[in-house]
Amino acid sequence: MKLILLSSDDCEICDEAEKKFKKDFWRELDSGEAKIVNLDQDEEFQEVFITNDLPLAPIVLIVTDKNKIVAHIDSKDFFEGLKEATPVTAEAEKQPQVEG
Repeated sequence: MKLILLSSDDCEICDEAEKKFKKDFWRELDSGEAKIVNLDQDEEFQEVFITNDLPLAPIVLIVTDKNKIVAHIDSKDFFEGLKEATPVTAEAEKQPQVEG
């Protein structure tokens, strides 16, 4: 499964969502488990968008390897959910490692 951020051109909210997505999912982006798709430039996802009657970008999708949508969520709700789910982990990663 893949995590996909759908965005579009000339969209300030999309630009902010892309920045957050790149910051939070850089490992997944590097490995190919996540990607950012611009609907104004990707015909395959334009068809997925229309066929599934999705809400306006930016949205986050969870899709199969064949681009079948498992779930979708508004990017604002997605990033707020991440904040709620990971504050302890994020703080733990910032802590210096103690050797001993």
